[in-house]
Amino acid sequence: MQNKPTLIKNTKKLIWSSAIALAGLTSAIEVNAAVHWSMEAETLSGTVLDSLLGVDGPELELKNGASVSADGNSATGNALRFDGVDDFAVISHDAYDFDHTNVRIELSVKVDNTTLINSMAFDRWGQLVIRVTNDGLKLLIKEANNVGITTKGINIAGWDSSQWNHIAVQVVGDNLIVLANNVNVLDYTLNGGLIASPGQTLTYIGQRYNGNERFEGYIDEVKIMDPISVGDVLAPVLSVPVDITIDATDANGTAATNADITAFLIAATATDDIDENVVVEVTINGAAAEQIDVFPLGPTIVTFTATDTDGNSTSNTATITIADLSAPVIILLGDSSQTVALYGTYTEQGATALDNVDGDITDSITVSETLDTSVAGTYTLTYDVSDAADNAAAQVTRQVVVIELDSDSDGVPDHEDAFPYDATETADTDGDGTGDHSDLDIDGDGVLNENDDDIFVPVYLENDLDRDGVPDDDDCDGVNII
Repeated sequence: MQNKPTLIKNTKKLIWSSAIALAGLTSAIEVNAAVHWSMEAETLSGTVLDSLLGVDGPELELKNGASVSADGNSATGNALRFDGVDDFAVISHDAYDFDHTNVRIELSVKVDNTTLINSMAFDRWGQLVIRVTNDGLKLLIKEANNVGITTKGINIAGWDSSQWNHIAVQVVGDNLIVLANNVNVLDYTLNGGLIASPGQTLTYIGQRYNGNERFEGYIDEVKIMDPISVGDVLAPVLSVPVDITIDATDANGTAATNADITAFLIAATATDDIDENVVVEVTINGAAAEQIDVFPLGPTIVTFTATDTDGNSTSNTATITIADLSAPVIILLGDSSQTVALYGTYTEQGATALDNVDGDITDSITVSETLDTSVAGTYTLTYDVSDAADNAAAQVTRQVVVIELDSDSDGVPDHEDAFPYDATETADTDGDGTGDHSDLDIDGDGVLNENDDDIFVPVYLENDLDRDGVPDDDDCDGVNII
C-alpha cells in the first residue's frame, strides 16, 4: 500500500514530500497562505481540527459523526473516517477561502465502499468538485465562459480506489492540471478560468454540497495552497526511437559513425509545457554516447534523458543491436567451366570462403556432387557455406563436362588410344613407348616381327630355343633351326 504524504515545514516555504513521490508537483512552489490537516498531528477539540499552521489557522469541522480513526493500515496511521451515510466535514470560508484563479488542492483518499460510484471527496460549492471512481477520478468544473458544469472523467491505468491514492489539482489562470500518485492524468485549458463564487460560505470534504453524494472511506493530508509563483512542475514529454538492429562490420562490431547509428542517437525528441527547446542527453552505461567509438556485437541499451530548465526530467531507453547480418562470400578457384576426358582424371581446384565476422571459413565449404569420369555427361558442382550466424553464402557452381575425346582424330577415342595425340599410332602392345606401327618387335619378345610367328603374342627364350617365334612344343622344324 502507498504511504500518505508528510509535511516538511519552514518559516518561508511549505514544501510537500511524500513516499508516493508527490514532490514532483510541489517542491519548488512557495505559498503565501496554506491550510493543512494531517490526522496524526492536529489538536482535536471536540469536532474541530486545527490546521497545522497553528492555533490561529482555519479549522476543519467534523459533522454528523465524522471522526479521526485508524485507517486499517498501521503504516499510514489515522485518517478522517466517513461512513457514506450522513457524516462529512466543512471548511468555513469565513476562516479560509482560496483564490479560484490560483490554487492547489491535495488530499489522500482510500475508498472502503467501492460500490459507491462517484464517491464525493471534495466540493468547493460546485465550483470545483473532485469525485473518486472505480476507474479513476471525475471532476466537475464551473468555467467562467461556459454555461453549466463541465465534467472531466479521468480513467487511470492500474487505479485501485481501495488503496491509498494521492490526488493533486492545481489551477493557475486558465490552466488546470491533475496528478494522481504523481502521474499527470489531465492537462486542461479552462474556458475563462474557474468561475468566481461570491457569497458561498463552505467547502465540503466527504460530501456534495447539497448532500446528494457521499463518501465512504478515509481522507487524510488535506492541503489547500495559494501559489505565489508556480514553476514548471511537469517533466518533458520524451519520444525515443524504436529499437534497431544493424549489421556488424566485423568481429568487433560496428563503428559509431555508421549512418544508421548516428541517426538513431539523434532521433529522440522532447517537448515541454514551458520550455520551447529541450535538450535530450544520450548516454550508454552512464557515459556520454559520443564517447563510444564502436558498438559491439549484441544489444546496447541507450538511455535518453530530457531535462527542462526547472530540472524536471524524463528518461527512457531504446536498444541498438549489432548482429552478423551479412553472408559470407565464396570465391571459386580455377575456371567455372571445365572439360575432362572420359576416364580421365579430374582435379578439384577448390574454393575459398570469407566472412566479415567469422573470417576465413573455407574449411566449412561443402560440395554437393561427386564427379564420375567413367560416365560421360555434364556435372554441376555446387559450393555452399554458412557462417556462425547462419547466414548462407550465395551458391557458387562449377560445370564439368566429361566427354569422349579423339584428340588426334584418328577414329580411336583418347581413352582407348595409346597415342591420343599421334594420328599414326593407336596401340603399344608391348608397352615400350613405341607404337605398334613403328615397333619392329610389337610383342616385345625379342623376335623381330618378320621372324615372329605371332607378332602380338610374345614367346620368350626358355620356350623358343631357336628364336623363330614358335614355342618349342609346337615347332615342327626343330628347336635348333631358325
